[in-house]
Amino acid sequence: MIRLDCPSCKKDSYSAAVEPFRPCPYCGEVYSGKYGLEKRNKKRNKKAFPFTFKHNGYLCDASIIDFSRDGVGIKIFDNISISRGEVIDLNVNHLFAKAQIRWTYNNPELNITLAGCKILNGNLNLK
Repeated sequence: MIRLDCPSCKKDSYSAAVEPFRPCPYCGEVYSGKYGLEKRNKKRNKKAFPFTFKHNGYLCDASIIDFSRDGVGIKIFDNISISRGEVIDLNVNHLFAKAQIRWTYNNPELNITLAGCKILNGNLNLK
């Protein structure tokens, strides 16, 4: 367990991981031990939508894990090297959008890559 200090109320809480954003059990502020306060001002919807996309000529299996009007969080079922700033095409449930990679996290033990993307154009109205 890791001790985390809430950036708002300064009280201690404990977590098994520092990366995920979680609410403080005392004041409710959403933060991550690694990334600090949640800076998104739009609500993220958590719902899985499987899809495939091309990266460096290969088809990659992936799933949207959360989304908002401006962005998506994706889980790629492979440990790939994808760079911040790279633009990918998302084709999900007959909807299309171009998205720019904003951050990535590789987990070699689970053989997955997580990425946060900003929607550049198109519409992934996934309700």
